[in-house]
Formats: sequence, C-alpha cells, structure tokens
Amino acid sequence: MRHILNLVFSLLMGILFYLVLTMLYGCPQAKASCFEAQDIQLKSTIGKTHTIKQYRGKVVVVSFWATWCKPCLMELKFLNKLAENNKDKMVVLAISIDGPQTQARVNQKTRRFKNITVLLDPAGATNPTRTLPYSIYINKLGKQCYDKRGFIKGDEQELEQKVNKLIEEL
Repeated sequence: MRHILNLVFSLLMGILFYLVLTMLYGCPQAKASCFEAQDIQLKSTIGKTHTIKQYRGKVVVVSFWATWCKPCLMELKFLNKLAENNKDKMVVLAISIDGPQTQARVNQKTRRFKNITVLLDPAGATNPTRTLPYSIYINKLGKQCYDKRGFIKGDEQELEQKVNKLIEEL
C-alpha cells in the first residue's frame, strides 16, 4: 500500500511541476515565434536573380526539393495549387538542390507548376537542414514563422491553415 501511495504522490508532483513550468514559460506548441528570415539570393531556371526580401508584403513559402524526391514533388503540386488560390497574397520559391547529373530534369519536372518560381542551388548551400523536402513559411514582414520537414499525404490541411493565418496577419 505504501508503494502505491509513493507512486501516486510522485505522479501528482510530476503533474504539478509540469503545470508550474507551463504557467511560467507558456506552452511551446501554442506560441509561434517568428524571427528574421535569412535572405536567399539565387537564380531561376531562366537566369533571373530572386531574393526573399523582394517579396516583402507577401507570404513566402520556400521549399527545398530535388527531382528524384517523390515527397518533394507531392509538396510542390500542393504548393502550386495553394499559390494559385492566393495569387496576389503569396509566393512560392522552390529551390532545387539538383546537382549537374539531374539538373537537366528540373524544368521537365516543374513545367506544369505555373504558380511557382523555381530557383537553382546545386550545392544545397541554402538549405539549413539538408532534409528534403524542407519548407520555410515567411510572413509579410520577412519573418520566418514556421518550417516543415518532410511531406506526406494529409499535411495539406495543416499547411494551408498556416499559410492562411500568415496571409490574414497585419
């Protein structure tokens, strides 16, 4: 019986400790902390230079991808449709990390995505995680508010809500 009382006491103390920490520091999932996004300067597939700063006033989604990455292509298809539905409010910069061996396929894989600007970074130097796909969600003030590693079917609703929240801000 004493063992059970000690177990219950320990459990209650753990819950109390969690509640005190939550009250002091807040719930990390409930807060979206935005910080200044790194400005990226890359050339598009047609040779035009693009930067994140040039799109201030719009929500910017930066998606790192490669032609050989199937989840990347699924995400780009979704982002293309999202950008089409929010033409004047958001922009998608799809940064291909394809090297010389696969770079020729970039235009072929993205030809149907009319609402995405495709940029080239064959060294993958601008992707801070080296994960694919990896996306960064930037608000109208140039602050990074969300990021997402990977993409699976079913992520669309959550990502659309995040983009809509960023669009509605300010």
